[in-house]
Amino acid sequence: MYRNYKKPVKDSVPTRPEQLYISYNTYIKTKNGYNYLALVTDAYSK
Repeated sequence: MYRNYKKPVKDSVPTRPEQLYISYNTYIKTKNGYNYLALVTDAYSK
């Protein structure tokens, strides 16, 4: 099941590092089953 949540900082533009972080979570299917992947990145570097 996928859930989409409202983005509380939708119109925010970071002006310096470590001000806003973005996370992404997903499952990856492998031959041994599913693995969970969580990524966190600084939005300023994007």
